[in-house]
Amino acid sequence: MNLRIKPTRGRREAVTVRNGYYTFSRAYPAGKLGTVGRAARRRGRKRTALHTALCFLLFCSVFCCAFFAAAFGLRLSEKEPTEAVFAAQNGSDVLHDGIQALYMPTNVLQNKKSLKKFIRKLRKKDCNAVVIDFKASDGRLLYASEEQLALLGKCSIYNNGTVRNAIRQFTNADIHVIARVCCFEDPRIAALDESLAVKYLDTEVPWLDRHTEDGGKPWLNPYSDGARAYLQAIVAEVQKFGVNGIILTSVCFPTGENVETAGFPGENGNLLGRNELLREFITSIKEAMTDRCFLLVAQEADAVLAGDLTRYDGDLLNSSADGIFVDTRVRSGGIEIDKRSKYAEFRAYLSDLERRIGDGQAMLLLLDADDAPDKMLRALKKDGFTDHVRYDSGGDY
Repeated sequence: MNLRIKPTRGRREAVTVRNGYYTFSRAYPAGKLGTVGRAARRRGRKRTALHTALCFLLFCSVFCCAFFAAAFGLRLSEKEPTEAVFAAQNGSDVLHDGIQALYMPTNVLQNKKSLKKFIRKLRKKDCNAVVIDFKASDGRLLYASEEQLALLGKCSIYNNGTVRNAIRQFTNADIHVIARVCCFEDPRIAALDESLAVKYLDTEVPWLDRHTEDGGKPWLNPYSDGARAYLQAIVAEVQKFGVNGIILTSVCFPTGENVETAGFPGENGNLLGRNELLREFITSIKEAMTDRCFLLVAQEADAVLAGDLTRYDGDLLNSSADGIFVDTRVRSGGIEIDKRSKYAEFRAYLSDLERRIGDGQAMLLLLDADDAPDKMLRALKKDGFTDHVRYDSGGDY
């Protein structure tokens, strides 16, 4: 016999509760048609919307504060430093203690890892200084200059905060920072303002150091008051970063093809000859510098020994600079020395340079990194030639 058990009333109610209520059900707990429940849901939605709006406003406020704080900090970092705060040691003391340096390409500053890696490389090579191009031979500037010509020429590579941070890291690692500033070889500014450029004789056409198809470029005119003023302003800005020393390169008249066709507006009628003008320029730079920063002037080794009428109208020895930055890589007049196999000949060559410069000025050697292995550097040190800068354009040492 089949028995069918009918669900009790309690079971039916339980089934109803399990299935849930609907808003317009007669059994809805909030009352008939659920009017009270709908009002509660409206109030809940309003509270949720209010909370969401408050959270959004709070987020916007925090974001705006962070944005303006970052912008303000960046603005401060891009401002020119008011004084040199990194170079604590006197420039003459730095020279006296000796300099063993590596040249650092500017692209090292692109990221923090590259900079830390280069600092480790300096320590591994037992170097106490680094040489950086603050003004390169193409006219580009490492930092953000406030000079009008530099702004118009878009010369800056990095902002001042990046440069100051790098100097701070070098200083914290007990590494001196030496800024290299290329002077009258500046095609960017010479092309931007042709009134400052060297011209072809008796014309207003800017002179080029070689044919245009071969990459010829214009030069700044050493007799131009505006060109000299621009360079003096750049050196003043560089010094304010707290560098320990400045090396001036291309303090000379232009070289290249057809130099005999180069004219220098302002030369006729000027009481200063070419060599005197260059020396006067060096003096003006030195007099504007503080004692915390030394000044060196670059010259090719053969120009130190025999002079160079085209570039220097002689030489730049015994100028107001603290010393000579001697480029031993350049050879002219058939002089070629294999430093590795003929060290004795190279040492004699350096001795001649030392005698020519004299005791009144320091001598810092620029050595090609490929031609200056550690063995040769130890030999140089043994013979008293300790101050040097090893150069590799890619920073591979």
